[in-house]
Amino acid sequence: MFIYLSFWKIDSGLLFSGHIFSGLFGNPRIDLAGMGQALAGARYLYLAIMAVLIYFGWWIRAWRWQILASPIKKVSARLSFSALMIGYLGNNVLPLRAGELMRMYVAGKRGEMAMSSSLAVIVVERVLDMLMLMLAFTLSLLFFPLPGFFQKAGLITLFATLIFTGFLLLLLFQKERALKWAGWFLKIIPGKIRQKLIKMMADFSDGLEIFRRSEHYLLVLFWTVFMWSIYLLIIYVSLYIFKFIDPAYPLIYHSPLVSSIVLLTITTMGIGIPSAPGAVGTYHGVCLFGIGLFGVASETGMSYAILMHLSNFLPMTIIGIYCLFREGMKLAELAGAAKKQF
Repeated sequence: MFIYLSFWKIDSGLLFSGHIFSGLFGNPRIDLAGMGQALAGARYLYLAIMAVLIYFGWWIRAWRWQILASPIKKVSARLSFSALMIGYLGNNVLPLRAGELMRMYVAGKRGEMAMSSSLAVIVVERVLDMLMLMLAFTLSLLFFPLPGFFQKAGLITLFATLIFTGFLLLLLFQKERALKWAGWFLKIIPGKIRQKLIKMMADFSDGLEIFRRSEHYLLVLFWTVFMWSIYLLIIYVSLYIFKFIDPAYPLIYHSPLVSSIVLLTITTMGIGIPSAPGAVGTYHGVCLFGIGLFGVASETGMSYAILMHLSNFLPMTIIGIYCLFREGMKLAELAGAAKKQF
């Protein structure tokens, strides 16, 4: 839907008069010929540099997961990377972000970890990423005139992230109090469901126990900051694909670093929107919106969005399939097992 609305405007008059095709496709937002010219003039060397950085970023994420899990189980970097890429594959081809469950299952099963511990590691990993995203949002808010609705969405996300982080810390260091408070907030939910949710939180808190004994907090923090620096560098390099660092785009030309932070913030938050497998359409719409804030024409902006998406989607899928076969697994069986487990 996002990608359709990015390319065409619906003409309700034609639609309701029976001219369905003309109503849906007769009023384009984007000149396809212009988009073709933009793609033909793209500098693909920078796309290749991006691909290398993206691959490096995946390994950093895998190493960080390995460090997070180390207090309870020594997991090889290869397994951590395979679980990550199989999870990405699942997100790209299956609905409802099933890849997240698949990653937990692969890491837990192959790494011989308790599922509660595997889940806890990945949740903490996500919290670290959300905190970095909120740092990027704060910097964007300070140095760039973000649209009002996006400011509100970001502030709500920031507030929710801080509350969830606080609850995790309470669950880690004062488990009984955290469960008591959770029970109080969940009173509106029927008893059996509430008890099941409380039990799930208790099991999850057992997985969090590994972080009471972790000696790698600074190392995890370093890899988190370094990984997000790589993500920022990827966006910065992408600005050279269509020569955005040019006087023709003054907002980018005078502040390419701030522009990169803004684009990183918008696209990362956009990925969180419920979408089709692989964020097809959603990512394109959000990326087009983000780059459009800097005065980039829709044809060039959509070309940029397509290349940015493909630079992630294709390598993720190909490497994910390879890792799936290397681990001797099948996608359908793995997805079913993961859903059943969780």
